[in-house]
Amino acid sequence: MIVAEQKPLEEIRQMIAPYERVLILGCGTCMTVCDAGGEREVSFL
Repeated sequence: MIVAEQKPLEEIRQMIAPYERVLILGCGTCMTVCDAGGEREVSFL
């Protein structure tokens, strides 16, 4: 079984702060079901 959880938005901001460009990619299968990285979650970023 795959289990995922969202990171807090502030934690993500800190992780990507040193970079000028970032690719945001979501998964349409298991991460969507977990509400941790599907299309809806990627749209928030």
